[in-house]
Amino acid sequence: MKQLDINCVNRWIAGNNQLQHPASLSISCPECSLKGAFTTKRRQYDEHRDTLICSATCPSCSTMVHLWITDAIGSSKKGPDEQPSLFMMPGPADVVDLTKMPENVPPKVVQYCASTMDVYSTGNLTATAVLAQSALEAIFDDFLPIGNSRTTLPKLIQDSISGMELDKPLKDLAISFRPDGNLDNLFGSSQHTSKETANAIMTLLDKIITYLYVMPNEFAKLEEEFNELNRITNLARNGLDSNGNRQNAA
Repeated sequence: MKQLDINCVNRWIAGNNQLQHPASLSISCPECSLKGAFTTKRRQYDEHRDTLICSATCPSCSTMVHLWITDAIGSSKKGPDEQPSLFMMPGPADVVDLTKMPENVPPKVVQYCASTMDVYSTGNLTATAVLAQSALEAIFDDFLPIGNSRTTLPKLIQDSISGMELDKPLKDLAISFRPDGNLDNLFGSSQHTSKETANAIMTLLDKIITYLYVMPNEFAKLEEEFNELNRITNLARNGLDSNGNRQNAA
């Protein structure tokens, strides 16, 4: 199950119990990855949990998804800025979430990523690969030291490393643990730890583990996946199946 932006609902219709039911949503299919207008059906309201439940079918491949809108009535009583939460199962394929990009991401990177997502959602896989490479070039070009000019993508990546502050989070962490630093004070007064402080400390642990262990491991797994995909692609170019056997001509 994955949470979606409630603004992906294209059209609402009136229902019972002061409710607005989602009639259609603009979402990406978890199976074929194509983006389309999913029309909802079997709409029900669970008043005990203030939750709307419905299903929808992909207009491209007929894959069915199930949707939950929580705090359906409660959010309307909290004010105009409060929005209900939307969840989908199975969740859409993981793609770049432009809504979560920090403000320091260069506009050209956001533009290339948005264009890549647009063509990916239409099923144009060739254009997706071309634009994804342009997005990567835009990302690493932003870190090139002054005076360096990019040539090939591997050289661009290599030359840009010196312009990155990859160790800055750990340096800042070390400073925070110095005498009179924020973390030094918080850990030093552990007997007065509030719920908010404990939550922040647990978030710190999660981010450090992700930074040092999870992300490198995920990149290693991606490289293994690329290796296998490259092997299969090369076999297909030579008319062989994934096991190296000659494919029968149609």
